[in-house]
Amino acid sequence: MKKVITLLVVCLSIVVLAACGNTESKTFKKAENKQKKDVYETFAEVKADAEKWDEMGADEELVDDIKNKQIPRCKEIIEKIKKIETASPEQKLLNEKYIKIIELHIEGYSLIARGAEEMEDTDIEKGMALVDEGERLLEEYNSDVKKLAKKYKVKLKK
Repeated sequence: MKKVITLLVVCLSIVVLAACGNTESKTFKKAENKQKKDVYETFAEVKADAEKWDEMGADEELVDDIKNKQIPRCKEIIEKIKKIETASPEQKLLNEKYIKIIELHIEGYSLIARGAEEMEDTDIEKGMALVDEGERLLEEYNSDVKKLAKKYKVKLKK
């Protein structure tokens, strides 16, 4: 159970990192700088806590961590992204998609926590399916970022 939840946090980490890629265009620069500053701080906290999950002795600790730390931090990321002033309508759409990705993770984590509390595999499976949907949207998001970068002739660092 702990390894599944740790895997989910790693997936969230990938989501956050994918949204914080570096570009060289003035079109993206203002939003990117704000996003990096605000989101990286929260991401660092999520990652540090996720690394401790394998050391936790009971599922109750995991549930507590998900409910009281990880989900609130994900919500914090959403609020920070909502405050970013976008330079173009395309960026606004990308930010909205990114928010949807994080929301799917929040819903998934909530179901996983409930499933762990109630020893209900169905909730855990539903939660994992929501996280998987978030990952599918992440692939779309990454593709959209590449298309937008190509449109504006922006070189993205890998």
